[in-house]
Amino acid sequence: MKKLIISLTAIAALCIIGLAFVIKYYKLSGTAIGEELAKSLLQLIVIIFLGQVISLIISEYDRKRQKAVALNDYRKNFLNKLIQIYVNYRRVRRELRANSQAILLNVDVGDNSKATINLNVLDNHMQEIKEIVYDLLLVEQELKAFHFAFSKPEDIIKLTDHGRKYFNNIVEEYEKMLSELKSANKDVEISRLPHLSDLLAPETSGERKDLGNRYEAIIQVITNDILVTQ
Repeated sequence: MKKLIISLTAIAALCIIGLAFVIKYYKLSGTAIGEELAKSLLQLIVIIFLGQVISLIISEYDRKRQKAVALNDYRKNFLNKLIQIYVNYRRVRRELRANSQAILLNVDVGDNSKATINLNVLDNHMQEIKEIVYDLLLVEQELKAFHFAFSKPEDIIKLTDHGRKYFNNIVEEYEKMLSELKSANKDVEISRLPHLSDLLAPETSGERKDLGNRYEAIIQVITNDILVTQ
C-alpha cells in the first residue's frame, strides 16, 4: 500500500513538473494554447490520480477479502479437526462399553462394583486414547500460534487443555497399574480405574459431562466465527 501511495505522488509530481516545463520552455504562459494545454494536462493528472486511487481501493478490498477467505478456510479445517477428535472419543467409548462384561451382567458400566473388561481389549483401546491425547496437544499448540483466527481463542485452549488432561489421566492411571493388572488375570475390574470409570459412566454424570458441555459451546463459537465472515 505504501508503494502505491509513493507511486501516485511521483506520478502527480512528474505531471506537474512536465506541465510547468512545457509552458515555460515554449513560452506559452498567458496564451490560449498555454491555457488549453494546462487544462488538458491537469485533466490528465486528475484522471491518472483517480484511476490509481480506485485501483488502490479495489486492491485493498481484494487483499482483505482473500485474507478473510484464508482465515475462514483455516477455521473450517480446525473445526473439522476438533469434530474428528470428538468422533474418535465417542467411538472408543462406545467400543469400550460394548466390550465390557457389564452388558452380560445386565448393569450399567457406571456401576463399578461389577463391570469388567478384557485386558487385551482395554490395552488396544488405550493406544487409541493416547492418539486422542496427542491430537489434542497438536491442535492446542496450533491454536496458540494462530489464536488471531478466533474470537475466543482462550476458551478453545481451555477446552483442548482440559480434554488432553482428562484423557491423559486415563492413560497414566492405566500405565501405573499395568503390571499389576497383567499379574492378576485377563479381565480387569473397571472399578480399579476411576478415570476410566468416569469415561464409561452414564452421559449425565462425572467430569466427562463437563467436557461435553465445553465442547458443544466451543463448536458453536467457531461456527459463529465462520458464519460472521462469510
